[in-house]
Amino acid sequence: MLGLMLKYSRFCERCRAMRVIAGRFKGRRLVTVRSNSIRYTSDRVRESLFAIIRRVVPGSFFLDLFAGVGSVGIEALSRGAGFVLFVEKNPRCVRAIRENLRLCGVSLGDESAHIFQKDALRAFKAVENMGLHFDIVFLDPPYGSPLLEKALRKLDRSQILSDDAMVIAERPFRSILPEDLESLIRIREERYGDTVLTFFKRRER
Repeated sequence: MLGLMLKYSRFCERCRAMRVIAGRFKGRRLVTVRSNSIRYTSDRVRESLFAIIRRVVPGSFFLDLFAGVGSVGIEALSRGAGFVLFVEKNPRCVRAIRENLRLCGVSLGDESAHIFQKDALRAFKAVENMGLHFDIVFLDPPYGSPLLEKALRKLDRSQILSDDAMVIAERPFRSILPEDLESLIRIREERYGDTVLTFFKRRER
């Protein structure tokens, strides 16, 4: 009986309502996708993340890689980001991003948000072709996959970062990331249980 209750508790935790935490969309409920393979950034982590970067979000160009249902990118829009690009390959998640933007009154035609339904590692060329430079990049690939380090190395070599860009990676505590890359240096880490946020900045030129 206890085992059944624990399984039910975990199921409810995965499927509980997700809401925008602060800003102009505060309190808006977001659509999620039920799947054991999808892990959402928790409210606690999102709240802490945006408390740390609150001064640089307004007016920023924000890239949400491995966007899931878009909760982090939508939080950025809610808090004043000038433009958010969501990159996500899962069709169900892309539909959820579209619906969540609609629920927040954001039109994909109003130049504040755009979605690329692409594999994140293959999206860099398309993003470079947009000619945009992003001030904040958030990466949250599936835990336990090698995608995070690969994406960081692609970002490091790409032409899509602004001069003062900040890159934030969400990862499991026991995973290992390089201390520094060619153009990115690690400046901060914050741990929340089994989740770690690692912050990188561009080296001064």
